[in-house]
Amino acid sequence: MRLALIAICGSLTAAASANAGEYTVYSCRADDAARNASWIASASSSHVTAYPDGCGSTGGGLVARAGVEAAGSLAASFDAANWRFDAPTGASVTQVALSARLYRASGGRWGVGLSDQAGTYHLGGISSDLMAWESSGYTTITTPGSTTLFFGVICASGSGCTTTSTGQPGWGYSRARADLYGARVRVSESAPPAISGVRGSLISGTWVGGTQSAAFDAADPVGVAGQSWAIASLGGPDSKSCDYTRPAPCPTTSSSQFAIDTRGVPDGEQSLTLAATDSAGNRSTWTGTALIDNNIPGPPSQPVLEGLPATDWRARNGFVLNYRNPSRAGGAPLTSHDVQTCRSDPDGRVDPSTCSFSNLSGAPETDTVQLPRPGTFRTRVRVNDSLYAGAWSPWSEVLRFDDVAPGTPSVSFPARWINASSAAGGLELSTGKSQTPVSGIASYLVGGLGGPERTVFPASSGTALLPYSLLGEGATPVTVRAVSGSGLVTEDSMKAGGTLRKDTIAPSLNVTGAPAPGEKVDYEVTLAASASDSVSGMAPAPGDRPVNEGGYLSFTPEGAGQLLFRGASGQLTPGDGRQAISIFAADVAGNMSQESRVAYTQDTRAPSGGLLPAPGDSPSSIRFQVIESCPGSAEVEISTSPGAWEAVPTTFDDGIAAARVPPAVMDAELPYTLKALVTDCAGNRATLDRWFAGPLAGQPIGEIRPPARTRTTARASMRSSRGSASAASARRTVSGLVRGSDGQPLKGVRVLFESQARATGAPWKEIASSQTSSSGKVSHSLPNRYSQLIRISVPETATLAPSTSNVLKTSVRAASSISASPTKLRNGRRVTVSGRLRGGLVPARFEIALYGRAPGSRAWVPVRAPVAVSRSGRWKVGYRFTRTRTRALYRFRVRIPSRPDYPFSSGYSPERRVTVVP
Repeated sequence: MRLALIAICGSLTAAASANAGEYTVYSCRADDAARNASWIASASSSHVTAYPDGCGSTGGGLVARAGVEAAGSLAASFDAANWRFDAPTGASVTQVALSARLYRASGGRWGVGLSDQAGTYHLGGISSDLMAWESSGYTTITTPGSTTLFFGVICASGSGCTTTSTGQPGWGYSRARADLYGARVRVSESAPPAISGVRGSLISGTWVGGTQSAAFDAADPVGVAGQSWAIASLGGPDSKSCDYTRPAPCPTTSSSQFAIDTRGVPDGEQSLTLAATDSAGNRSTWTGTALIDNNIPGPPSQPVLEGLPATDWRARNGFVLNYRNPSRAGGAPLTSHDVQTCRSDPDGRVDPSTCSFSNLSGAPETDTVQLPRPGTFRTRVRVNDSLYAGAWSPWSEVLRFDDVAPGTPSVSFPARWINASSAAGGLELSTGKSQTPVSGIASYLVGGLGGPERTVFPASSGTALLPYSLLGEGATPVTVRAVSGSGLVTEDSMKAGGTLRKDTIAPSLNVTGAPAPGEKVDYEVTLAASASDSVSGMAPAPGDRPVNEGGYLSFTPEGAGQLLFRGASGQLTPGDGRQAISIFAADVAGNMSQESRVAYTQDTRAPSGGLLPAPGDSPSSIRFQVIESCPGSAEVEISTSPGAWEAVPTTFDDGIAAARVPPAVMDAELPYTLKALVTDCAGNRATLDRWFAGPLAGQPIGEIRPPARTRTTARASMRSSRGSASAASARRTVSGLVRGSDGQPLKGVRVLFESQARATGAPWKEIASSQTSSSGKVSHSLPNRYSQLIRISVPETATLAPSTSNVLKTSVRAASSISASPTKLRNGRRVTVSGRLRGGLVPARFEIALYGRAPGSRAWVPVRAPVAVSRSGRWKVGYRFTRTRTRALYRFRVRIPSRPDYPFSSGYSPERRVTVVP
């Protein structure tokens, strides 16, 4: 019997998966927290017991058993100890997965196992046979239609059942026993939750936007697991707290309140769905309509003005504007519109502080706007729905209104005559600020020019010019009226008037007493000028008024200020010098005659001056200062013996006659004397033979002795900046000392560093220059790239004699790069060895030798000689191996010989290794 029961239950161990309309209740070990909230203990007498032996993961579970009593003890018929599971109202248990054990001792009729409300056993049963069954895992048992389950023991004998201890500790000494360690009960329920109490602003039947509320209640015997909402593509859940260790895991009644952001929902009528789901996954829904509007109405089109173009001013108020309302895709209907009118400048910039606002019903797409006062305005509109004010349309074009006529024009009639220079201008016509209408001045009407009034148009500023070219010569009376931008004209009684005087004819000019152009004269010149004019005349200005307020004559010598004479005549005596004078006449109107130019030279005095001392650093310099307002030419002469004079090259500029003492005189240090022969522009001659400045100023020049040049000696030394003095990579520091003839060091002397390659025919080259220190020393560091000779020299100057130091020598070994390709090859193949000489300076037809060293040999032997080297220093040579029988390592290098035309001593390249295999 026991074996048969184990076989039957073992086939039910695979648990079925949950389906819609079902859920699972977990107990004891089947629950992660080892809880029991669904099985209820009961015992009908003290002979049987139902109690938890421990519901933890390692505890004994839920135990129902017959009492352990002394011999002869009996449990009455139908005494029972059970753990009971009740499905919620309307639900049933479809299957159970148990981890349990059952026991029944033989000799008593006990019912042991799992039964339902009808007394049907689904596991175990009623018998007097021995039964011992245990499932270490979970055994799945189908219990269709069960509403209540009992797990335990019951006395099924009408005469009672013994409760005497069995003496078997493994089964707790019990006569009958049922241990439940863990249970998974599958509950089935198909009725959906009940939805009620639907409420909230989202389903109020009015247009809404933004975040709105929706709420409803739900109820279900097995519990409400969640509530949710959905509208358009949006939705959101409200999950409930559920405990699946209980027969009804979730709350049986629930209320959810949702705050729904409708900004992601399209405008218009939208379907709202509210849903509730019970513990078994059954779902019920409620559907309603939400009126959504989250977008303000778009902007209407720009209002368009009827009638005259918007650029025209109007004298009549009332502007009809037409526009198109925005298209609507869902959302609330349009119910009203707003009109805003604001002052603007002529360019259309709106002043927000001046705006007026009107709210009007409907959205008619046309409005008539009355402007509050003359000026420039702009208008815009917006249309509104029941929720939102819409977006403003673009501003209309500028509306221009002016019903005020201009006042008296502002005209400043000139008191002076209009002359030739001002005749290109005109009379300025304007209106005062208080007289100018807001529409500005469109034009001016000018009378008195002959015929009807002439129209003159202003610039954008409202100011116009009446061209003086419209006037005749003489006096002309004129009148002026203004026309506003809206077409209104200054009243006739308020027009402006005055007289204009015009003279554009230049006066005539007569000049006498002038020499011929460019002539040189030796007499006093007096220039006289007179003028006449037939319109405004040459009358002089009153003595207390500026000269240019009447007729006048102007004399302007070149390089001097202007001289003015009142009236029609004047004269000038300029004096000695080269003269260039401009003369003109101006009449009362300010017209200027054609300019008369006089140019001549007047000179009655001979040149003067003398010799300036020579600068200390240039004793051979000769400079004569010449005092003459009109210089001509100069020549300097030198004499080294009495009566014998020799001209020297001379320059004459800016009052200085300059020359130099000839080198032959300076080098021989011969005494000499000087003089300068000067001729001015008028032909006057002078001999300058005295000192002009210095200690001998005013004295005869006399004998001048050249200063003696300082004798110099130079000494050079050299040291290596790094490594051996012969190392090719070392730099050399060349030091020098310059002394005077007295043996003292000379400061500030320019010294040249010179080098000569140690090769036949190489020239000396300057490589650097420097100045001596206060101790007469100088130094220079140079790279030692090749063998060379080095010296320092002091160049000759006006104060120093030249000198050259001792010669220093450097010696650098020849060197070359070297490479071999390939570095590993077979016998019979050729290796190519190449490289480049270092240091440059390779002479023509230069040759080197390739040396090799065989394995085991200590001697280097030539293997290719000669090897030609190009002028750029490159060389290349090949060598074929023919007798190598075993693997061998060969070495190669080149020897570079010394030659008289090659500035290096003989040297070798590094070695390169080549491996040869048979």
